[in-house]
Amino acid sequence: GLNVVSFSGGISPAVTVYGTATLNNTNIYGTKLSALDTDPMWPVYDLAVGNYSKTIVKDSKIGSVITWTHSYLEFNNTEVDTIDTRAFHSSQKGETVIGAGTTVGRLNVVPESNYDTKYGYSLTIKNGATVKILDISKITNMTYIIIEEGAVVEKVITAAGEMTYEEYLESKSPIGQLKLAFKNGGEFKVEENLTLTETLELPEDKSLVIDLNGKTLELKDEDDNKGKIISKGNLTIKNGSLENNDIEKNVLIDKEEGSLTLEGVTVNDKASYSGTTIFNRKGLMTINNSTINIESENTGCKTGDVESCGNTAIENYGDLVITNSTIKSDASVRYGVTTHSGNVTINNVNFDVKRRGGMAITGGNITVDNSIVNSYWYAFYVANFDGDTTLTINSGTYTASGYSIIYNGNAVETYKGMVTVNGGTFKTQSNKRNLLTLDGTPA
Repeated sequence: GLNVVSFSGGISPAVTVYGTATLNNTNIYGTKLSALDTDPMWPVYDLAVGNYSKTIVKDSKIGSVITWTHSYLEFNNTEVDTIDTRAFHSSQKGETVIGAGTTVGRLNVVPESNYDTKYGYSLTIKNGATVKILDISKITNMTYIIIEEGAVVEKVITAAGEMTYEEYLESKSPIGQLKLAFKNGGEFKVEENLTLTETLELPEDKSLVIDLNGKTLELKDEDDNKGKIISKGNLTIKNGSLENNDIEKNVLIDKEEGSLTLEGVTVNDKASYSGTTIFNRKGLMTINNSTINIESENTGCKTGDVESCGNTAIENYGDLVITNSTIKSDASVRYGVTTHSGNVTINNVNFDVKRRGGMAITGGNITVDNSIVNSYWYAFYVANFDGDTTLTINSGTYTASGYSIIYNGNAVETYKGMVTVNGGTFKTQSNKRNLLTLDGTPA
């Protein structure tokens, strides 16, 4: 219960060790700076451990502590409020040891010059020790920081923010780093193939660019967890593959708000027959130089049970731009794109959809240029369910083998949309089929 007050014009700690010291049953805390010390060299500390010194503290209570670069400091069965450690694993080694029975309120690992990157910190938190807050937010080299099994670290502060120790350990793994990227935004580069077995959500106030770097991110169901992406912010995914091999999955990417950009991405989905592969609920979605490939194990869909097929590869309620891309299905989904509203631009897109058609249009303004549709039922299905609907085709090649290339109106007068054909090549694979059907009547 000893209160020590520093009184020095040069340096402020109450107790400073320059040689060797053993402190047993010693209480040093509550130090205050003297009013006469108007220009202290350091902030107020209760204990300072100088270079080339060795200090061992047992069964004590210490308030605030600072260590120098080449000092050795060890605590056992001691209560410490705060430690600022500058101990480095250098040629003249410094080390801080938090021993068994010791509780530290806050442990700050403090960078100093280039020692951080050159040597790394020498810090050991031993079995039976407790650190309530470990702050490593300002350092880069953690090679010699050792946290033994049985040690308790309640919270860790990193450059990415505050987290539990369990979250910190997870953040060191590649998938944990991806999860942090969704939490904090910024840029993330994938360095190896990853498997995601839970839902990642990008908040509405964050922007994130994921560079797949030629690697594959597999979205996988595990137990009750769904490996999928929900985006409320601004998300860009580029240069790699998204893979889904679980046949019971629904949506892979669910864009609720903000913007979504796929650039140079291949999406291989073997489960979308149960729903939609990519869902744009609101805002702008842009797909460029990408491939959406759907190959389901749903044999019922392939043999004609249309109701068991997935709805669509892409479902849109916002604005949609697809350029220089391919949407391909082996009869697992009904349509390549289903759009209900917004402005939709399709330019140089190859639809190879073996079931109902290339696009289902129930609302919005759609413009198609220089594209290709090969489908079984329709190239374009137009039904004005959701509001004023316009479809303008300027160029391209469109083929439907089973029914009309353009089916407008769903056999109901009020369901007709405004269809304008300015150019293009239209083919049927049977002379019994029609180029255009209006209100269920061939035209």
